[in-house]
Amino acid sequence: MARALRDALAVLAALALLLAGLYAYTHTWPPAVIVESSSMRHAQGPFGRIGTIDPGDLVAVKAVSSPDDVQTMVEGGRSRYGLPGDVLVYFPANDRASTPIIHRAIAYVVAQGESYRVRWDPDAPCVGGADKDGSWCVYGSSGVTLPVIGLADYRPAATGFITKGDNPATNADADVVNGISHDARGRPSIVRPEWVEGKARGELPWLGLVKLAIAGHPNEQDPPASYVTIGWASAPGDLWIMLVVLLVVLIGGPLVGDLVAARRGREK
Repeated sequence: MARALRDALAVLAALALLLAGLYAYTHTWPPAVIVESSSMRHAQGPFGRIGTIDPGDLVAVKAVSSPDDVQTMVEGGRSRYGLPGDVLVYFPANDRASTPIIHRAIAYVVAQGESYRVRWDPDAPCVGGADKDGSWCVYGSSGVTLPVIGLADYRPAATGFITKGDNPATNADADVVNGISHDARGRPSIVRPEWVEGKARGELPWLGLVKLAIAGHPNEQDPPASYVTIGWASAPGDLWIMLVVLLVVLIGGPLVGDLVAARRGREK
């Protein structure tokens, strides 16, 4: 009994240290989120999809202290989860009781009355009729035009981020175009900095499917016919296969080790 108690306390202590370490790195609580939908999925071959964001992935959420902490796609630079630009975790209308959106930061727009400044790659030309000003593209009163994400003559009422899911099949346009980012009245809105919980970092794949399967609500409202549904969770079949493989390794490995050790003990 005493040994079982010590083992249980050791497990709890290890979990506490893990959570403390994650919090020390992210400065957010909870320090990680489970990806629910396929809005960030990339077209790839089967089995794994390591390095991109898929349903059931667990990602850490690193705090953002200012817009300068976020690198956007149009600024270029380091690739995150398969494309340039940080992936933001934000709550539409800053509603912290809602499910957070996990989408890529495409551009940071500063609204200045009758003009709009977009932070840009200093070595790349502007698009949509903007004038270049160092590391900024300046758009006039007609608004911001970014054809690659379906944005034309957009005039945001405030400064913030334009975001978009990577999946071209489900998220062809920016969040503000399809209403994913919206204000408290449900009107499409730029993602304001105060809505941002943090930026995604790292990836622990597949394990989150267990939680999604028992969540009590579907993670996909209209999953493709090719997806496999178990419980409440729908995801590509290869992700379920990788989850089973991972669980076999995590659970079956130690059990096999114990059985081998017990057999050897009996043979002595």
